[in-house]
Amino acid sequence: MFSSQNRDALERKYKSNLVLNEDLDRSQVSFQANKKLPFYRWFKYKEGFSAPLIKYILSHIATKKGSLLDPFAGSGISLFVAQQLGWKTVGIELLSPAIFSVKVRGMMYRLQSKTVRDLANNIKSMDVETLGVKKYSYRHISTTEGAFSKENEKQLNG
Repeated sequence: MFSSQNRDALERKYKSNLVLNEDLDRSQVSFQANKKLPFYRWFKYKEGFSAPLIKYILSHIATKKGSLLDPFAGSGISLFVAQQLGWKTVGIELLSPAIFSVKVRGMMYRLQSKTVRDLANNIKSMDVETLGVKKYSYRHISTTEGAFSKENEKQLNG
């Protein structure tokens, strides 16, 4: 187990290599910052980064616009923020609920001329098979096999 003493020892050891960035705080690094953003709060993906963090990194650290590969795309936060900033994006994700979330967000981007109410109605009436997800068929990887009850899998895919 990693204790606070271990963490403190590592911090002392690498103190000369650490740079404190006053522009960022804990709330920007985690999903918490997405809670206030309408488009990004739809699908809570606590392992993901916040949209403000990705925007900061791409705007302040990247030397020029280009292509972004996100090999663990999750709910697609990095992909969508990068697209808004004019980047080309490619994402890789294995978990069906996250893939579904990315597909729905992609559709929302393409339907920007519609009102939010119209879009919500479209999503409610949409059949999950339209998005390439077989009804109640959860594609597992080794870490998700047996992680959900059949009812939860049904809800995740529904």
